[in-house]
Amino acid sequence: MWLFPISYIAGIVIGVPVGVAGAIVADSALAHNKRQLITTIIAVAMGDTVLAAIVGLFFRIIDEFVVKYRSPLLLGGSIVLFTVGMVLTYKALTHDDLPDPNKEKGPLHYMLQRYAPGVAAFGISVLHPGSLIAMAWVASLVVANLPEGTDFIPWIFSLGIGGGSLSIFAVSGLIFWKIRKKAGNFVRALRFLLAGCVFCASIVMFFSYINP
Repeated sequence: MWLFPISYIAGIVIGVPVGVAGAIVADSALAHNKRQLITTIIAVAMGDTVLAAIVGLFFRIIDEFVVKYRSPLLLGGSIVLFTVGMVLTYKALTHDDLPDPNKEKGPLHYMLQRYAPGVAAFGISVLHPGSLIAMAWVASLVVANLPEGTDFIPWIFSLGIGGGSLSIFAVSGLIFWKIRKKAGNFVRALRFLLAGCVFCASIVMFFSYINP
């Protein structure tokens, strides 16, 4: 009974910090593309759900793996975050993903523009080492705070995490969708800010690696 609401709250807590998935969601909104935004939000929530299911099913193995290989995971996560920060900076500089009615675009460009952010968000949510560390930590907290007599059921845990993730990213996506109507310079500055947040997260993770 208590596992789902506790996991749901945990899913919201995971999504609150401006991490790489949140930055991709916000950037999709600022790109003035509703379909891209919705696809990205769903992809992030699905990624969190899949990762939560994997962690839930193999909790003890993954917890031991994270503890044993924490340093290389942090280094890998730092590199991934830095790369995403560079991509977001490039998009902020070029506005290449913004709609241009005067520029004819082929079907391949259309597919990449609409769905590449969602695919990237899903992949990062599942495969990013930082996500694995965070999810293992959250699973430990959920297990520790379950009322006595409540069993840890992986599929309920994953659905709770996915529901919380979907809720927080839908709200944040809506906020940034409204913000996109502001002046172009403001939107550009905001996109640079998002990239800066990702760079900062990369630096923090790198210092955690060199100072364990």
